[in-house]
Amino acid sequence: MTNRQETVPELWRGCNGRAGIEQRIEELKHDLAADGFCLPPFFATETAFLTVLFTFNLLSLYQHPATPDAPCRQPGTTV
Repeated sequence: MTNRQETVPELWRGCNGRAGIEQRIEELKHDLAADGFCLPPFFATETAFLTVLFTFNLLSLYQHPATPDAPCRQPGTTV
């Protein structure tokens, strides 16, 4: 149920896009421990989170050339 006025396909596209983002956030939280570092100054928290995102992107870029024949995996710090 929703009170939004968009058509069904527009609603689906909006919800589907957010669902993909939620998965990335969960991966960051669980694979790279990107939660629990809220700092009193907002910009300190933002900087910490952007550093984790940068690390996530570097791991993603490194993963494919390092193992080109392996199936795609999400970067993580656990085995």
